[in-house]
Amino acid sequence: TGQVLAGVILGPACLHFFSHDGLHEVEFLSHVALAVMTFIAGTHLNFKKLYNFRKRILIFGGFDIVCTYALVFLAMFFLARWSLGMSMLAASISVATAPGTIVALIKSKRARGPLVKTLVGVVSINNVATIVIFELCKGIATRKLMEDAGGPLAIVGNTLMWIGADVVLGIIAGVILAFIVKHEEEMSLMFGISLLLVIGNVVFCDWTGKMSFLLVNLLMGMMFANLSHHAHTV
Repeated sequence: TGQVLAGVILGPACLHFFSHDGLHEVEFLSHVALAVMTFIAGTHLNFKKLYNFRKRILIFGGFDIVCTYALVFLAMFFLARWSLGMSMLAASISVATAPGTIVALIKSKRARGPLVKTLVGVVSINNVATIVIFELCKGIATRKLMEDAGGPLAIVGNTLMWIGADVVLGIIAGVILAFIVKHEEEMSLMFGISLLLVIGNVVFCDWTGKMSFLLVNLLMGMMFANLSHHAHTV
C-alpha cells in the first residue's frame, strides 16, 4: 500500500516526477515483474502443507481482509467524500500484502514451523482475495461509466465472467507448466520455462484488455505448487 501511495504521489497525478509517456514505456516490464511476484506467491499455496493450519489461516486472513477493506472504504466514502467506485478501488488496494517481502524474509532466514506456514497461507489467501476484490471493484467502477453496462447484476455478472476466465487460464497454465517440467532437473531450464509462461500470460491478458495477468499467474503458481515437486525450486 505504501508503494502504491508513493507511486500516486510521484506520478502524473501529483508531483509529476514521472510522465504518462515515461510510465507507458516501462508498463510491460512492470507487468512482468508483478506477474513473477504473484507467480512465486502462488507457489507457496500448497494445500497439503497448509491443510493442518487451514482454520487459523482462514480466521486471520478473513479478519485481515474484511476489516481492512471495510475501514478504508468507510473512511474514503464518508470522510474523504470520494465516489463509490473510487472508494471501492482504494479499499481493494489497501487489502494487499506485498508477497515479495515475506517470501524474501522467509528464504533469507530459512524459517520453518507453524508460524511460517500460517504466515505464508495468510499472505497467499490475502493476495488471491486482493486480486479478486480489485478486479471485481474495477469492473463495477468502470462498467458503471458505460452507457450499455446494464443494471448492477449485469455489471457484477460480466465482471465475474472475466474473473472465471482468469481462473480457467491460470489452472490450464499451471497444469501445462507442471507437465513440461515433470522430468526436468535443470533449474535454469525450469526457471526459463516458467518465465516464458508468465510472460505469455501477461501478453495474452494485456491483449484481451479485460483479463487479469496477476490472478492468472498466481493461480498458475498455485497449481504448479500442488502438481509438481519442483515448486520449491522456483
